[in-house]
Amino acid sequence: MGDRSGENDSLPRQIGRFQWLWFSGMVVGAAYDLAVAVVGDHIEAWIDILFFAVAAALLHYAVRRRSNVARLLVILFLAMSFVEVLSHQGFDASKLATTWLAILHLGLMGAAGWLLFTPAARCWFARRTS
Repeated sequence: MGDRSGENDSLPRQIGRFQWLWFSGMVVGAAYDLAVAVVGDHIEAWIDILFFAVAAALLHYAVRRRSNVARLLVILFLAMSFVEVLSHQGFDASKLATTWLAILHLGLMGAAGWLLFTPAARCWFARRTS
């Protein structure tokens, strides 16, 4: 099964690391959202679900479809994630556990995004060998 075009058979190490870091950031972000959730805040819940779906779509299109647009949208998504994390109604920087979850979430996703702009990753997105 896998990629039909055969172009994604061997991922560069940076792309593989992006995939794992981004997915880990998604999981930590879901844990963070659960930790700061406010009962009855349905709008915030839908926003969190939307952010998770967009993160999953960017992961798919960047890694499986080699989309340069998705690679660039990762930066916009990271900026929006930063604002979204800090705008949670339940966010309180004095709570150590949620603060560390927020830092870990943004750190993992930021590191993952940085990996998409390494020289090997740029070559891979341009469909060249490094």
